[in-house]
Amino acid sequence: MPIRRLRPARLVVLAALMVVAAAGRTAAWADAVAVVVPADGLRLRAGPSTEHPVLDLIPGGTRLAVTGPAVAGNWYPVLYRGQSGYVLGEFLSFDEGGAATTRKATVAPSDGLNLRVAPSEMAEVRAVLTAGTAVTVLGQPTSDGWALVQVNEMSGWVFAAYLSFDPPSGAGGGVTSVLSPPRPAGAGGTRVTVRYYHPSFEGERLACGGVYRADDPTIAATNSWPCGTVLRLCRGAACVVVTVRDRGGMAANEVDVSAAAFARLGTLGEGVITATAEVLGP
Repeated sequence: MPIRRLRPARLVVLAALMVVAAAGRTAAWADAVAVVVPADGLRLRAGPSTEHPVLDLIPGGTRLAVTGPAVAGNWYPVLYRGQSGYVLGEFLSFDEGGAATTRKATVAPSDGLNLRVAPSEMAEVRAVLTAGTAVTVLGQPTSDGWALVQVNEMSGWVFAAYLSFDPPSGAGGGVTSVLSPPRPAGAGGTRVTVRYYHPSFEGERLACGGVYRADDPTIAATNSWPCGTVLRLCRGAACVVVTVRDRGGMAANEVDVSAAAFARLGTLGEGVITATAEVLGP
C-alpha cells in the first residue's frame, strides 16, 4: 500500500528564476532571472488582470519560464507546469546578473535530445539534437528541470538532466555531470526507500509551498534534504528528477513521491521500492 505520513508546514522561498524563448522564434527572448517572492505563493491567472480566473498557485521561489515581456499593468506571460498564464511583475525579483550566466554543455543521450519551443513535454519539438552536440545553457534550470539553451542561431528548451556540463574555467579535468544523464542505481548517490502519496492527498498543501497533484512527476517529500533540493531518483536504468517540496514523519533516507513520479520507477502496485538518490542542485 502507498504510504504518505506528512503534515503541512511553513512555506519557504526556494531559488532563482529562469528566462525563456518565445515559441516559434529562432532567437530567445531573455532579459533577466527572477524568483517568486511571496512565501505563500503567487497566483497564475488566465489573462493579464485580476479579473481573469486563477489557474494555479505557484509556490514561493519556483523558477518559472517567462515567455515574453510584460504587458499592460506589469503582467508577465509565463509557463508553469505546462500551463500558460500571467503573473504580476511586482511579485517577481529579477536578477540581471543571473540572467547573464551561461554554461557550456553537451547532449548526453546516445539517441539524442528533443529541443522544444517551450519547457513542456507537450510542446512542439523544434529539432532533435544528436549526441555530443555542444550547447550554451542560459541561466539556471526551471524548478521542474528544464533548461533554455542556444545551439548556433537556434534556441529552445531541453531537459537539463540529459546534459553533461563542462567544468568551470580553470577547474581542469574533463566534462562534469552536475546534471548528467541517468545512470543505474548503485552507481552513486544514497540508497533510499521510495513510496508514493495516497490518492486522498490530492490538492493538499505541501510544506514547502504549493499543492499536491498526483500527475506532477516533480513532487517529492523527505526529511533528509532541504526544501528545494533537486534529486535524481534511479532504480536500475529508470530515473526521475524530483524536487523536495514536502516534509513528514519519515525516517532518514525515506522519500515519498507523487504517483506520476513513482510510475517512472516502477508500478504503483509495488507500493514500496528501493532506489538511489543523487543530489543535482540546491
